[in-house]
Amino acid sequence: VDKLVKLALKQPLRVKVDPRNTIPSKLKQEFIKVKEQREYDREAILVALCKKTIHSKAIIFCSYKSQAHRLKIIFGLVGLNAAELH
Repeated sequence: VDKLVKLALKQPLRVKVDPRNTIPSKLKQEFIKVKEQREYDREAILVALCKKTIHSKAIIFCSYKSQAHRLKIIFGLVGLNAAELH
């Protein structure tokens, strides 16, 4: 890899991830698992949670671009500010 770097790049930078897996003290993380029987309600559950519990900003991860786009539209329809990033 080092040989390829020297051959292909000019002034490369090496980036490393903190091995201690530190999390910023002000970051609040939540994971919500939707039961298989409620999969069809996933978007409605997400909107309800965001309207009731999110008071500032949140990042929601989606598996597909189409899901992110759909959520942005749905959030806009219910009056929540949203942006999508692919």
